[in-house]
Amino acid sequence: MFEHDDRLSYEDLWGRLVRDAFDVPAMDLDWQLVQHVDWWLDVYNPEAGADVEETLRPEVHVLAGSFDPDAVEAHLEDDSNGDVAVTGTARGFDLYELGSFRFAVRDDYLVRTVGDVWIDPEKMLEYVLEARWARDGEGGTDGGRRWGNDEHAAPLLAERGSGQFANGTVLPPRDPVREPAYDWEWQTGLVGTTRSLTVDGATTEVTDAFCYESAAAADLEALQGFVETNRDVADDAFPTLDTYTVERSDDAETVLVLTGTARTSAITRSRGPVPDA
Repeated sequence: MFEHDDRLSYEDLWGRLVRDAFDVPAMDLDWQLVQHVDWWLDVYNPEAGADVEETLRPEVHVLAGSFDPDAVEAHLEDDSNGDVAVTGTARGFDLYELGSFRFAVRDDYLVRTVGDVWIDPEKMLEYVLEARWARDGEGGTDGGRRWGNDEHAAPLLAERGSGQFANGTVLPPRDPVREPAYDWEWQTGLVGTTRSLTVDGATTEVTDAFCYESAAAADLEALQGFVETNRDVADDAFPTLDTYTVERSDDAETVLVLTGTARTSAITRSRGPVPDA
């Protein structure tokens, strides 16, 4: 990615800004993850005279690797001109706050959450640490990796490819007939996707994996037809996709895998089959 950052979009490089916040280089990381948490609120609307539901999506950033907590703390202190505050410990993490940002620092994980005017930042960080690490008690690590044990995430990760840039998501099954869907959620029964990009100068090898609720929902011909129809649409998931194949995974009947080649400048700026999470 770093060799081709002139071809990549700002969204692709967002992870670098989070690493800079902790002052850790990419080479020190095993992996880096950004998530969005759906947070539902019941809010009273005085104009309508009724309660309405609001949905917010605060960000969660997790970095895994080997870190020096003292060095990270020193950087947070220097970078904030001393405005960062120590707020205690939880799950083996040292906790810090700076405005709407909350930081959790440990020698194996770094966590950053971004609050919202409607959300207590302290509760946001507490929620994340409880969800990811509470199952194994203080200092446990298996809970931090449990996203990879999800019944849909595991077969997707097995097909994620080995590109310089990869991301993915799992989601509730959607029925596009009944509810609006993004173009990558087009098929009934889709429950997850991954995309891996291998940049080679002007061209990029694309590996997309699509996980479905059942083997019956994983319709190979339907996916092939969808890709063929949309592979020359500039703003679609597969712009400039040239040679490509769509096959069923050897390891999971519920997973279909697309591999192909596209122009780097087009594919990295497409919306892709996965959101920026």
